[in-house]
Amino acid sequence: QQCLSSLKLLFESVGTNGTTQEVTPDVAALLEEARLLLLCVCHLLTDDNAGETPMIPEAIVRASSVSESPSAYETCHAITSLVSSLMSLAEFQASKVTQFPADPRLSPLLAKTLLWFFHRWAPAYVLPSTVEYNASGSGENGVLSIWNSGESSQQAVALCISLCLHYHCSWPQEKQVQEEAASLLLALSKRGKPMRSVLVQTPSFCQLVSLHAITAGIRHNAAQLEVETAIAAFPGLQGSPTPPTN
Repeated sequence: QQCLSSLKLLFESVGTNGTTQEVTPDVAALLEEARLLLLCVCHLLTDDNAGETPMIPEAIVRASSVSESPSAYETCHAITSLVSSLMSLAEFQASKVTQFPADPRLSPLLAKTLLWFFHRWAPAYVLPSTVEYNASGSGENGVLSIWNSGESSQQAVALCISLCLHYHCSWPQEKQVQEEAASLLLALSKRGKPMRSVLVQTPSFCQLVSLHAITAGIRHNAAQLEVETAIAAFPGLQGSPTPPTN
């Protein structure tokens, strides 16, 4: 929590004096500490499911099952609080990236790591299929039920897509961020019909698809005004992030 609080204070300071600040040794240390903690959290909560069906680690499922663990409620609360904190951090950072994409303190490396976390977390935890787990893990208050409702799943998916939208539009030059965002979108779309239904109902996903459809036919050397005019003419895209031109 202390690291997250310090990060939010750092991001809040971005753009306050109208100039781009350098990354001081203290700032670099904070960003690296946050990245390493995020790596630890990701390995704790998720498995590497490359080439396999994304699933929540068995130890997490058992620890959150009321029939197998006396501290199931505490475990679920801890997981929910931790993931919610990371969602809040990622959302705040992405909003700052949209406003001040050139500020190095926003750290593309940290953004890539956040996307990597959601790439591993979301396909496993959001709309999980209980038939893929033992019956003992599907208790009323187990981790399988946290992001399995309509509202909670929509919020989680909307956050993931919103991050991809902001990063695609604001940091097109950051190859690793772009690749991780694309991997997150692909991983979600492969999770079956229920997940795809949530995806297509998410406003930010519709914006992302529309922006791609519009900008795919625009020259790379087009003037910024031409891009903005094309987007403004498309219903429902007013207020969307505008991709920069070369």
